[in-house]
Amino acid sequence: MEKCTPLPDSINLLKKHLETISFLPPETWEWFRSSLHSRKADRKEVLLDSRHIENHMRYIVSGVVKVVFHGDDNSFVYDFRGANHFLSDSVSFFGRKPTFFSMQTLTDCEWFELPFTKMNQFLQEDKNGQLIVARALNLYLEKRHEKENFLRSNSATKRYELLCETFPDILQIASLGDIASYLGITQQSLSRIRKNK
Repeated sequence: MEKCTPLPDSINLLKKHLETISFLPPETWEWFRSSLHSRKADRKEVLLDSRHIENHMRYIVSGVVKVVFHGDDNSFVYDFRGANHFLSDSVSFFGRKPTFFSMQTLTDCEWFELPFTKMNQFLQEDKNGQLIVARALNLYLEKRHEKENFLRSNSATKRYELLCETFPDILQIASLGDIASYLGITQQSLSRIRKNK
């Protein structure tokens, strides 16, 4: 991972994203913007190791990241995250405890990140910031519940179709094993689904 100069429009995309979440006063935005670091990583770089504490809140500008859950007896692909999405294990980040997740870039990626120390200061000093973070976490939980309900209540074929709709290049980006793991099916089942498309 290395520092980089952000793409000209990427900071505006983040600002617009935050404005869809909550009212964003100029002084709140300026404090937030000045605390961000712009980063980039090549394909297959690890952004977070399981059993470590999450120290950054990220906003992906470009690229795709694989999120893997590591249990005691097994692991599985929990999510894929792409541009215009936040990326962090918020339980580890805010709770300051080791994560069960790892995060690895599947493509070259660029993102903004806010370190925990800055986020903590932001939340202590800015009431508007508190509201934005609370609403952002609530929206994330809503989307997570919707996604889990969709994954549990639809067929593997429907789940595969949604994944391909969300990430049109996923077959070129992720391994078939990772895709099958995310969908909760075997690679053989995934091959049958793809054959029937």
